[in-house]
Amino acid sequence: PQPAEVGSAVHQKKRSRNANAARLVQRIHALLKGKPLDQLMYEDQYGSARPNYFTSLAAPSAKPRRYFCSVCGYTAPYTCTMCGMRFCSVRCNATHRDTRCLKF
Repeated sequence: PQPAEVGSAVHQKKRSRNANAARLVQRIHALLKGKPLDQLMYEDQYGSARPNYFTSLAAPSAKPRRYFCSVCGYTAPYTCTMCGMRFCSVRCNATHRDTRCLKF
C-alpha cells in the first residue's frame, strides 16, 4: 500500500481527525482549569442549551399512576397492611412478609 499523499482525500480525513482530537483535548483542558468536579457536572447537566434528560419537561399523565409489585415487578393492585409496600399475588405477599416487610 502506498502512503497517503499530501492533499489526497485520505490525508485530509486523517488530518481533520487529528485536528478534531486536538481541539477536543484543548476544550477539556480549558473546562477543567480551575473548576471543581461538582461544578463541572452541574454545568454539564443543566448548563447546555440543548434539551436533555434533566432539562426536559412533560405534561402530567392523563392516566392514573401505575404501581408495581415490590417482589416481582408486575402491576400490583394490593398493599401490605403493615408497611404499605405493594404486591401482586398471595405468593408475593408471603415472600414479602417473610423477607421484605419493614414492620415486623
